[in-house]
Amino acid sequence: MEREGSSLAVMRKDISSSDVVTPEHMDVLDAIDLPIIIVSRDCLVTRVNRAAITVLDLAISAIGCTPGSILTGVENLDTLCAQVIADEVPCRLDMRQGDRHFLLRISPCTGSDHQIVGVALTVTNITAFRASIDQAIYEREYTKAILNTVIDPLVVLDTKLCVQTANRAFYTMFGFSRDETRGVPINTLGSEVWKTSEVWESLKRTLSGEIEFPTVEIERDFPTIGFRTVLLDARRLARDGEAMILLAFHDITDRKNDHERLAADVAALRHLHEISTKLSAHSDIVILLGEVLDAAIAVTGSDMGNVQLLDHATGALKIIVQRGFAKPFLDFFDTVHGGIAACGTALKNGKRVIVENVESDPLYDDESRKVMLAAGSRSVQSTPFITRSGQMLGMFSTHYRAPRSFDERNLRLLDLLAQQAADLIERQSAEQELRRINDELRRSNGDLNQFAYAASHDLQEPLRMITSYSQMLVEGYSGQLDGEAGLCVKFITAGTQRMRELLADLLVYTQVNDAACETEFVDLNLVLEKAIENLKSSIDESEAVVTHDELPTVRGHEAHFLQIFQNLISNAVKYRTARPPRINIGAHRSEDAWLLSVADNGMGIDRAYHQSIFGVFRRLHGREMPGTGIGLAICQRAVERYGGRIWVESQVDHGSIFYFTLPASQGDGRAR
Repeated sequence: MEREGSSLAVMRKDISSSDVVTPEHMDVLDAIDLPIIIVSRDCLVTRVNRAAITVLDLAISAIGCTPGSILTGVENLDTLCAQVIADEVPCRLDMRQGDRHFLLRISPCTGSDHQIVGVALTVTNITAFRASIDQAIYEREYTKAILNTVIDPLVVLDTKLCVQTANRAFYTMFGFSRDETRGVPINTLGSEVWKTSEVWESLKRTLSGEIEFPTVEIERDFPTIGFRTVLLDARRLARDGEAMILLAFHDITDRKNDHERLAADVAALRHLHEISTKLSAHSDIVILLGEVLDAAIAVTGSDMGNVQLLDHATGALKIIVQRGFAKPFLDFFDTVHGGIAACGTALKNGKRVIVENVESDPLYDDESRKVMLAAGSRSVQSTPFITRSGQMLGMFSTHYRAPRSFDERNLRLLDLLAQQAADLIERQSAEQELRRINDELRRSNGDLNQFAYAASHDLQEPLRMITSYSQMLVEGYSGQLDGEAGLCVKFITAGTQRMRELLADLLVYTQVNDAACETEFVDLNLVLEKAIENLKSSIDESEAVVTHDELPTVRGHEAHFLQIFQNLISNAVKYRTARPPRINIGAHRSEDAWLLSVADNGMGIDRAYHQSIFGVFRRLHGREMPGTGIGLAICQRAVERYGGRIWVESQVDHGSIFYFTLPASQGDGRAR
């Protein structure tokens, strides 16, 4: 952009005739868009062109001034001009005005006689160029910073597969500095792996563009990081028409080790599962714990081992299973109390104890150490069996013939085995206790049933005698007994009759579980017909109507099912309202059971009594209603004998539905 008025394009002052520039010279200078300043031998500005006025924002007063006074962005400019005039050697330097950058060139000027008459200052605006250089430097440093933060080693190779540059991880892996590797062929670094494998050939073919580099796994000992497994990958790059290789190293050692450990853990867990399957087939605790010990020896690579159980009475550990020990060791450690050796210390502290070297560990005194070393045990771990509720049950120890340390994998497997052993011991103890309780219950139930049977049977004869003599008394003294005596005889007769009914029902109740073990298919339709026939008198008297669905055929004893139907229908008739009873027996099959129901429109049962009505001698209405209070208890006992259950759904004044289930097996079906 030019200033206003072209007259300002060239500024002049009175100067000697030898320094006057002709109009032709001025036209040439003004035609150049590069700022030019002419300085005389006495270091005074004599001429400036139009570009200098525009670009450098010079004023008229610049003519006759020293160059240093008008170009303040350059230190010692006057001295530099004088030096160029004296030496006749041009120079250049950077100059800055505000946010603009310039390149200043100082060149000697000669006159017509070829003598130095001064210097010419040319000013080139390099702001954009400088910005591009700064950007390039920034991008280079930015890229370098990124590469140096990448964990994987990266290296750029030239056409001869020599190292051009690399990131910090690469130099760390190979143990070389940047200066040591620059321009060095990659195949001379470290071992001969590059030459002796297909890697070198693949790199050359990738560089030529013949192939895409196939990822290669190599294993080698690196100078600073030791033996590693590395994935090697390469990509062909191009810069200024020249091919290069970007080579990347991905260390997969840890991942590979983790994979191998995981595979080993999976194999160990599979082994534990197989052991669990085998253990479920055993009931002998010694065999069970022997399997656990064998598993511990197998998964940890131990040489010997033993299992000790805790005697809660004495507080001592006693060996019950061992592998690989001779009599002296077994005699010495047969009974161990808390605080003695590794197992006793684990017992005392309630947690695992590891002894990596028996010879130097202070847990052993001279005598116990001597026994251990004589048995060949140089290292041992003892892990307690502790239940999920925190109870100590025992200990298992694995022994090794050489000092050793234990990794987390082995310790995790030992914990799994210890928990498995604790569960097995606890399960066995629970099963033994359950068997003991069941045996006692069977004996108690047998005694109770025998007593109830004897009582209900043997008391029949005294009751018959009371009834007979009461009848003889009534017949022999007919008309002679006054009202009070007659009433007493009546009470005696009614009481004995009620006692006979109670004993009869009690006898039925005790005999429900005494039926023969052999069962048969029973058509419940026929059983229901018998029950209705037995209750015909009360059904007719109450004008009850009994309906039913088609009922199934099930396995069992007819007498049990007859008791169920007869008691439930009898109750429906007995506990009726003013309306005639309406009773329906339904049946519905689920996947593995029959659901049967007996529904009525009677007086209903309060929810508070839905559970208690199935107890023996439970009567909600006292003496108001006839009966012994055993009927529903008989129903429940008969249903439960076949693995079913019985319950009621009812509301007062809205009737009742008694549900009960019976197992459905192959061959069961609807009766025809």
